Amino acid sequence: MNTQHYKFTFFLFVSLFAVIFTACQDEVDIDLDDPEQLLVVEGQISDIDSVQWVKLSYTTDYFDDNEPNYTVEQNALVVLYQNDIVLDTMDFNTATNQFEWNGQGAAGNTYNIYIRTEDGTEYESFDEILTTVSPIDSLYYDYESVFLDFEGYQVKIKTYEPAPEGDYYQWKVYVNGQYLNTAEDLSISSDENVLDGELDFSAYFMPQEDYDDFSADNTTDVFVRVEQIKITKTNFEYLNILADQASGGGFIFSSPPAQIRGNIVEKGTDTYAVGFFQAVSIDDATVQLFPE
Repeated sequence: MNTQHYKFTFFLFVSLFAVIFTACQDEVDIDLDDPEQLLVVEGQISDIDSVQWVKLSYTTDYFDDNEPNYTVEQNALVVLYQNDIVLDTMDFNTATNQFEWNGQGAAGNTYNIYIRTEDGTEYESFDEILTTVSPIDSLYYDYESVFLDFEGYQVKIKTYEPAPEGDYYQWKVYVNGQYLNTAEDLSISSDENVLDGELDFSAYFMPQEDYDDFSADNTTDVFVRVEQIKITKTNFEYLNILADQASGGGFIFSSPPAQIRGNIVEKGTDTYAVGFFQAVSIDDATVQLFPE
């Protein structure tokens, strides 16, 4: 082997590698065209007797890290339908910056919304059927050591999955009232290949150091509340794609994420708004975590 040639080749490779990644550190002014603004819709109706809500905003520039402006369409018209019959017009609440209706959905009914923005553009969501969720039998925890002696609280659910197949679920976790809503916290599942009967599984793991942080902020009481939510297949597929995109990017050569098609479309066109209006059934349970 020609060692001189090997050393030169290796030096050239390392030099080029260094140049490339040094160049990557330089600031570059990128002049991007303003993207087309799309309506963003977030909302739900549930079988819990509480406030049902819809939030409206618009997509922004890629580099804009400001919070969404939920007041931009506060004069829009938002109408809630049940079984294709008007249920009520939702009112904008300036305290919460969302459209609201006080009431609850009922199992077996379909729900959708109609939106007319301030400039007269009309949108409709597709029908979502509300079906009853299986109740949480119990919520408990075990203090466990997991990977590499990583100790913490394994919060577990006991529930029941009825036959036949075709059920879809989402779980939301709240710690001392704080909703855990990062991409890593998105938890969904179907009942595919799950036998009819009792289920016992982990819904959330709290490392000991996180417990210490919550304890310091909230005296010594740490409460975990878990919502078990029955969602539709369409909603499950939407959230599944959302989870894939949230976990698949972040590298220097990653492709920009494509728009995820929800269930709200501009009337008379094939243009979709961003987001999803969901009809869901919710059961919840709370457990207190004690010091170990």
